[in-house]
Amino acid sequence: MGTLHVPKAARPAWERLSLALLDYEPPCAADPGAWWSTDPADVEAAAKACRHCQVLRPCGEYANTAGERHGVWAGVDREPSRHADPAFFGGKKYSTVRVSDHLPPSKNHQREAPL
Repeated sequence: MGTLHVPKAARPAWERLSLALLDYEPPCAADPGAWWSTDPADVEAAAKACRHCQVLRPCGEYANTAGERHGVWAGVDREPSRHADPAFFGGKKYSTVRVSDHLPPSKNHQREAPL
């Protein structure tokens, strides 16, 4: 693994994620390779393991702010080339989603209700 470069605009989100990780070991800490794998089964298992992670929201906020395009972050496969190849996931086509669309609103991030 290489060194993670944190873009300047994403540093506040990275700091929030880092603080959240002080007292919690997320699923990705046990087997980080699965979160960076090219094996479809690993990618799917990593994304599923994120579902109940306590740092899902700060992880997703960091990944979105930083524009992460590789690995699984907050249960989302960020590799754009795999989304264009339905064969990667056994013929099912996946698309990148915003994690915030799948989480309840936090106290600081209220979403507007549809009209």
